[in-house]
Amino acid sequence: MKIALVTLMDDNFFIAYECFWKSFIYHNPWFGWDFVVIDNGLSEESKEKIKKNYDNTYFKKINKKAYSNVRMDKTHPKLKATYYTLEAFTLTSYDRIVFMDMDITILGDVKELFACKASFAACRAYNAKQDKFTETFNSGVFVVQKDYLKESVYSSLINIAKRGFSMPDQKTLNVYFRDIKTWLPKRYNVEKRMLHTKNHKKVWDQKICVHFVSTKPWQIEKPNEVEASFKEIEDVWWKYYEM
Repeated sequence: MKIALVTLMDDNFFIAYECFWKSFIYHNPWFGWDFVVIDNGLSEESKEKIKKNYDNTYFKKINKKAYSNVRMDKTHPKLKATYYTLEAFTLTSYDRIVFMDMDITILGDVKELFACKASFAACRAYNAKQDKFTETFNSGVFVVQKDYLKESVYSSLINIAKRGFSMPDQKTLNVYFRDIKTWLPKRYNVEKRMLHTKNHKKVWDQKICVHFVSTKPWQIEKPNEVEASFKEIEDVWWKYYEM
């Protein structure tokens, strides 16, 4: 079986990759599958560094013409690039892929993700204001089997994306996989906002993948008090980054 860890990256997210990779390999030394990077503007220097860290790294070019009719004007500029997550569905040579955003820090073994046999699997999203899990999934971590890694699925996803969304890849994938998805254990995609949860402390305590949504740990200037309230978990990010 041919399996890959897949992500989307540009040079602005290279710092995120550095922390992700250190934490991932530290807790998962068994990993030997391919690492596929959807390349949204990596310099040759960055690609050389990534390849040096792991030999089985491959870079996937983005077919940006496929997105020419997507209503990107409905999307915040900093999120427009996340449409290109859909390129993961063009990796037709793989039997299974595990997609992970690079603003995730790994705190444990993720072998369960790579063994997942569900057609499409992801974790419920977390609503911080209501302190509850939603009926939609967060697209920062998902697993896809070969049945959905094909051109027809990719074309359907692009057609959905043409409507334009504030949460591009996440909304697109939720529309397409609404009746197909299987829920992954929430510990594999725990948003940093759950640091302050009262209803789901057990999930927070069992976290394996911490997802630094919104403001990132390396963005020292925080836009508001809420985003400045995650120092405790951001210190964990810095621990792995500096490791």
